[in-house]
Amino acid sequence: MEFKKGFYPALGTPLDKDGNLVEESYAKQIDLMIEAGASGALCMGSMGVENVLSKETYKKTAEVAVKAVAGRVPLFIGVMDPSVYRVKERLDMIGDLDFDGVVVTAPFYGKESDGALLSFFRAVADISPKPVYLYDLPGVTQNKITWPMVQELVKHPNIKGLKDSSHNMTYFQTLGYLTKDEADFVLFVGPE
Repeated sequence: MEFKKGFYPALGTPLDKDGNLVEESYAKQIDLMIEAGASGALCMGSMGVENVLSKETYKKTAEVAVKAVAGRVPLFIGVMDPSVYRVKERLDMIGDLDFDGVVVTAPFYGKESDGALLSFFRAVADISPKPVYLYDLPGVTQNKITWPMVQELVKHPNIKGLKDSSHNMTYFQTLGYLTKDEADFVLFVGPE
């Protein structure tokens, strides 16, 4: 997969009053983003309220995104959850779809040690059939992916990048320096 410079929007997930995906609206949103020049898209990231979707709506949202993107740009699907077991449930629901990678945050709801976070990310990368992209979202997860953690995680063959939403350019530039020799590790910057 080749990443082009540009913007990779986090898609909102339009739901009806019963929590079901509004499929036509979602597909149109994706088309409009790609027509506007998006270089890729994130389905069910923090903007896509992945954490509140039923299993049925989660799977349907991924299916509609894959169909709407139709290989025109890289597509990432969020699998965020506080437990490896529940991340695996999400991976199992979408594993047969044609997309480019999964995005995972640190477990949320409680502060974890760096060792626990390293174990979590490695476990997710070990079970994921798709490349894993870390999403550093400390304002939501209460956990920061630190420079020493990144130095360890880039060694995992299935961890392929990181999206930083810390708004700290020094941190982001240091990440770039630390990963400069990792040809297939990609850095993204985005809003929190």
